[in-house]
Amino acid sequence: MDGADQIPCLASLDAFTGAPLRDIAAAVLWLAFAEDLAKDGPLTATGTAIDDQVMALLPETQRTGFISFAPADAPLVSQIVSEAVQVLELNALVIRRWFSERPGYGITITRRGRGALAGGTVPQAIVAPG
Repeated sequence: MDGADQIPCLASLDAFTGAPLRDIAAAVLWLAFAEDLAKDGPLTATGTAIDDQVMALLPETQRTGFISFAPADAPLVSQIVSEAVQVLELNALVIRRWFSERPGYGITITRRGRGALAGGTVPQAIVAPG
């Protein structure tokens, strides 16, 4: 996604795991919704899709070859993404819905989240535990 290389917490796995949760939450919101922000109606993303986007950007977790397996760090990345989604949810920027027919969840951006993303004020809209 254009601009993802400008997000410091996505520069490496160490940067991602060591970044403040607020920064990761802002990156997750941007990855999930920035590209489709101009579209009308509800915007949704799945947790799996967000995990895949993050892993595709982190040099240590990029998959190579036609057939590849999830990197060993995939569970850690998934946990951190889920923690970031929880922060976004607690700040009323997204709504998380758990799937009943399969494992996982989906998120929908709220009006507040859409406004913060459109206005470039996502970091200011997030209060995260220290």
